[in-house]
Amino acid sequence: MRFDSTICISMVFFLITGCAALSDYSRLTRVSRISISQGDFNNALTVFPERSAKGGNEVLIRMERGVLLQALGEYENSAREFEQAKKKIRFFEDKAVISATRTTAQAGSLIINEQVQPYEGEDFEKILIHGLDAVNYLMLGDLEGARVEIRNAY
Repeated sequence: MRFDSTICISMVFFLITGCAALSDYSRLTRVSRISISQGDFNNALTVFPERSAKGGNEVLIRMERGVLLQALGEYENSAREFEQAKKKIRFFEDKAVISATRTTAQAGSLIINEQVQPYEGEDFEKILIHGLDAVNYLMLGDLEGARVEIRNAY
């Protein structure tokens, strides 16, 4: 039986792509976690610059930014980050159940790894984000805005 070089090249491609996609999130956030444990939220925020809030991790990065900005007392900026995350989550939820992009991403995740798919947020995060945003509104003295966010959490 002859070993086809095309198959070999394809396997190497999938392995390299899989390893590149394994940019471990916990490794990426290590500096941020250390800074948070030391109470240095400004340094923790540098791990998640605004320009990094795009692509497959946009929801996750915007949530991280929102929480850190809230900890810094920047409630309006935090609310903006949470709003952007909620819009992206809504975008994912409103997409058709079967789409070519989603099917391709899911197929790719089976072949390579799960990180090929964009992060759409876990169910608990979709609820938590409204609660965190309600805190922003409360800190800004906007009781009606906080009430709306609590209703949205339900």
